[in-house]
Amino acid sequence: MTVIETEVPPTAADIEAEATPEVPIGVEGFAGTFAWVDPRTLVVDPYNHRKPRPSTAKDEAEDNDDDQEDEDTTEPDADLIASVDEIGVQTPLLLRPQADGETLGIIFGQRRFKAAVLAVEKAIAAGRPFRLVPAIVRTDLKGVDDDALTISLIENKHRKAASVRDDIDAVRQLSLMKISKTRKARHARSLGLTPEQVKAAETANKLSDENLSEALSYDFDFVELADLHEVEDLDHALWRLRNAKRRDLDEGDGQRGNWAHTMQHLRDQKADKTAREKLTEELAAAGIPLVERSWNWAQTAARPLTDLTTTDGTPVTPEDHRSCPGHAAFLDRDEPVAVWLCQDWKKCGHKLGPDAPKDAREHKDKEAEKEARATVIRNNKAWRAARAVRHEFLATLCTRKGDASPTAWTLIMSTITAPATCTSTSSTPATPP
Repeated sequence: MTVIETEVPPTAADIEAEATPEVPIGVEGFAGTFAWVDPRTLVVDPYNHRKPRPSTAKDEAEDNDDDQEDEDTTEPDADLIASVDEIGVQTPLLLRPQADGETLGIIFGQRRFKAAVLAVEKAIAAGRPFRLVPAIVRTDLKGVDDDALTISLIENKHRKAASVRDDIDAVRQLSLMKISKTRKARHARSLGLTPEQVKAAETANKLSDENLSEALSYDFDFVELADLHEVEDLDHALWRLRNAKRRDLDEGDGQRGNWAHTMQHLRDQKADKTAREKLTEELAAAGIPLVERSWNWAQTAARPLTDLTTTDGTPVTPEDHRSCPGHAAFLDRDEPVAVWLCQDWKKCGHKLGPDAPKDAREHKDKEAEKEARATVIRNNKAWRAARAVRHEFLATLCTRKGDASPTAWTLIMSTITAPATCTSTSSTPATPP
């Protein structure tokens, strides 16, 4: 009997199954478990990529940043230690069972592990509970040394730190959040910052890229960066602040006296610069020429109005001189005020006053008197700047707990009871007549 095979036509279900592609599914990448572990029970896996590499005495003496091979990258820095101490380890360590089958070794997370051990020891010494460390235990890597080494290398090789701008902006966002001072202070401690530094981040973020990069190379903190932004448009401001910070560090008492005094001088300098710029704009708007100050008026056609009189011997005032074609001004050397003059006193019909220098010798004597007065003004400005810093220091000192030292009380009482020593000086109003 002959059997003839015939092809069975596909059903509608078969056609639909062929037309619909299979949806990919997720699969587990490795075998492992999550665990909370006591960091003191862990060891560093022998195939961990990071190795301790103590610097030699020669390297430390040369302080050569290009020599990275001898840098020990296994030790946690102060910021990481502060973070782990405050909020614990947040990113799980990667562990694998060691040859004994009981001990767990760290494939990556060695710096976090060391910071966690320090935090545990600190908590135990204080008699309080300590935090366990989150970890992923890779059971599939037991005895697979090549995979363990490769994974450790990959984790470190492809890690890239966020930019400094990212860090500052994140802290700035934290400072603007509507949360309690207690929570904000806790977050600051976890970042190794003070609440003042967190608050200063918004201003620090406004620094130019060039000044930010250079200031960070001098280890400026957020408060110092914010201070620098305030005066960064002044010549040599960064250099002066760097030297002030260095002197504070050399003194080793944890104070910022040199920084505070330098900042006050820079603030005064900026205020003077701002006032001069405003005065220059006012003179230009009033159509009054601004000329350079002469070092010897006896040899020029111009003279300050204080040297001049009218034909009948009356002193020439700025108000009366405003209509004179020679009306002009220059900026005082020590104070941001306008000094009025006539650009050609003879041609404009003025006369020299009895006290005006008639020749170079008299002019030199007059200038010596002015210089002595200018020295008094500069000394008074320096005293006022120092006094402001001392007042701020005393105010901060008074907020500290406990009684002040005898030395501090001497400073406090001498500052409070000391008579004012500033010599008052008169100056011409800045508003152009």
